[in-house]
Formats: sequence, structure tokens, C-alpha cells
Amino acid sequence: MLSNRSILMVWITLAVCMWICVPLGAENFAEQLQAPIDQSIDTRVRTQEQVDQWQQERARLVARYEELQKQQADLTERLSRLQESITRQAAANRSLETRIAEAENMAGAILPFLETVYPRLVRLVDTDIPFLAVERKVRLDHLKETLDDPQVSASEKFRKTMETLFIEAAYGNTTEVYREQIQLEGNQRQFSVLRVGRIALFCLSPDQALAGYYNVAESKWLSLPGHWQRDLQAAIDMAEKRRPTDLVKLPLGRLAGQ
Repeated sequence: MLSNRSILMVWITLAVCMWICVPLGAENFAEQLQAPIDQSIDTRVRTQEQVDQWQQERARLVARYEELQKQQADLTERLSRLQESITRQAAANRSLETRIAEAENMAGAILPFLETVYPRLVRLVDTDIPFLAVERKVRLDHLKETLDDPQVSASEKFRKTMETLFIEAAYGNTTEVYREQIQLEGNQRQFSVLRVGRIALFCLSPDQALAGYYNVAESKWLSLPGHWQRDLQAAIDMAEKRRPTDLVKLPLGRLAGQ
């Protein structure tokens, strides 16, 4: 493609040739010939500028088109992932609905069972040896409030009931020491109480001058002979982890015989 300068030179050459060929008397012939030449050159220059602008615009549009194609590919991939996520979520929702329906059916069977468990727990505490009486009664009262509350779910009622059962069951294989006011030999005073599972309760005064045990048959505290005080103190120390665990003799068998 010829440049604007080359085109101009061609026109000038053509004009010179034509000027040489015409009579010398035509004085304004060159001026008349120059006007269309200049107009043609200007038209060519503007056309070339428009072509250059179009090339730039075309390059810009091509780049924008490629960018939009990439965005479309990204959006298509995201849409595919979202559709997969929706499918998985729908399956999870169906599974959850099935589990909810099963839980509702189970609740219909659990609630009557829990209603029979609570009275048995009450009887257990009432007939058991009297340890931690206040704590255990408060726990049963809270359980009763939970079971009677219609706003509490069946699963929560079941959990609270099982929690109470496990706590009561744990008393059977643990040993602990706590302080309590006890009436022994006609005197009300503070004692250290040793609970040995659900088998027996022993008490010892802070000065170790008085020891006793809870007599289940008579439902009251009775005193122990003085020679038990040392063994009882050793058992209390071991239960409170103040001394290493060791064998200790306590009157469990004799109490069972009574």
C-alpha cells in the first residue's frame, strides 16, 4: 500500500508532465490542476486516518470480546458448581426431613418411657441411704420441671433424664467426703461424712473424738466404738487424696449383719 507521501509524489509528477505538454500560454493551468490534487490527497489522508482508528477500535473490541468470553466461561463453571451444590443441599434437606420424621415418631415412644422413669428415680432417692439429700432433691426437681415443660424437646428431656440416671448410677462405685450437720447421741454438730458407694455412710467429728455410722434398719445415725476412729480418719484422708490409697478396715460386714 502506497503511503500518503508516495501518492503525493505521483500526483506532482503527473501534474508536471501535463504542464509540460500544454501550451505555455495557459498560465493558470497549474493552479487549476493543483486544487483537485490537494483535495484528493486530503481525502486519502482522512481515509487512512479513519482506517487507523478502525484498526485500533477493532483491536479494542477483539480484546473486550475475549475478556467477555473468559468471564462467560468462569460464570458457566460457577453456575455448574452452584447447581451441584443445590443438588447436594436438596438431598441433605430430604435426609434431614426423614430424620425429623423419625425423631418425631421416636419422641412419641420416648415420652411415655420417661414418664415411668421419673417416679422410679424418686423412689430410689427416697429409699436410698441419705447422702447429699439436698443436692439430689434439687436435681430431681429440675428434671421434673424439664419433663413437664411442653416447650422442651423430647431429645432434651431424654438427655436430662439419662444425665440424672448416670449421676445416680455413679454414686454406686465412688467414694466421697462432704460436711454435714448430723445429730448423734443427742447432739447436733458438724461432721465429716464418708460415703462408700451406696453401701454405707460414716461420720467423724473434726476433733476425731466422735465417730458414727448410718443405721439403715433404724434410719438414724448411731455412734461407733472409739477404736474405729483411726481407721475412719485414714479412709477419709484417702478419699480426699491426702494420703496414698491403701487397705483400710471399716465395719461394713457388721453393719450388713445388723
